[in-house]
Amino acid sequence: RKELSDNDASHENIIDGYFEVDLQGNLTFFNNVLTTATGYTPNELQGMNYRIFIDSDNRKIIRPVLTELYENITPAKVVSYEIIKKDGTKTYIETMFSAIRDNAGHIVGFRGISRDITEQKKAEEALRRNEEILRSVFNAAPVGLCIMKDRIFQNANKAWYELFGYSASEIIGQTPRMLYKSEEEYERIGRELYASMQRHGQASVQSKIKHKNGVLRDVILTAVLLPLKNDALNSVVVIEDITERKLAEDELKRSEYLYRAIFENTGNP
Repeated sequence: RKELSDNDASHENIIDGYFEVDLQGNLTFFNNVLTTATGYTPNELQGMNYRIFIDSDNRKIIRPVLTELYENITPAKVVSYEIIKKDGTKTYIETMFSAIRDNAGHIVGFRGISRDITEQKKAEEALRRNEEILRSVFNAAPVGLCIMKDRIFQNANKAWYELFGYSASEIIGQTPRMLYKSEEEYERIGRELYASMQRHGQASVQSKIKHKNGVLRDVILTAVLLPLKNDALNSVVVIEDITERKLAEDELKRSEYLYRAIFENTGNP
């Protein structure tokens, strides 16, 4: 490595990796953080071309950035990519690239300040996988599910659409007013369900929901508040169709009434 000036020495004190390359991509200067990140010794890194520890796919990410800097399209650019360490393992880094100019103002190379984002990438990947699992469960659930934001439809699953006969284009971005038999019932649900949900995190209420064909279905609505960090009231609403159960209960009540009437009148003169 070249002799450190006072300015160069300051780069050894920063916690991020710092490096400089010439226009051919050969390392001309770097701090100790970069040696740790790549696993190469200073003697091995000095003069090494960055292409040695960056594969072809990731070069395609970096090359347009350097081109933009060279053509003065942008003064600096931040980009994420993967490097291959000396031992063959891979590390994700995020680098802010900028151009290096000589005294005449000509671009003679590029500098970068990098930080390791491997753990962040792993967390993002785990979150993505979890979201895929939740999305699969959401879509495959046998009961109607919908995602609401301030009482506006954001999404619904297959069971919900089959239950009420609407398509996604007909409900997404809309309020559920069209589902209730009256404006009064819509307002009642809003008061009872959402007020309680805000206090306790979840709430249930029974109502009648109207199918697209106009037929009313008895349902139990259970809303669960989603713990999202914003001011909107986000919730997932589970809709259980109890129409058949209600019909069976009503039929049982009628039968009990009939049998009671027959029993009470048996033997009377």
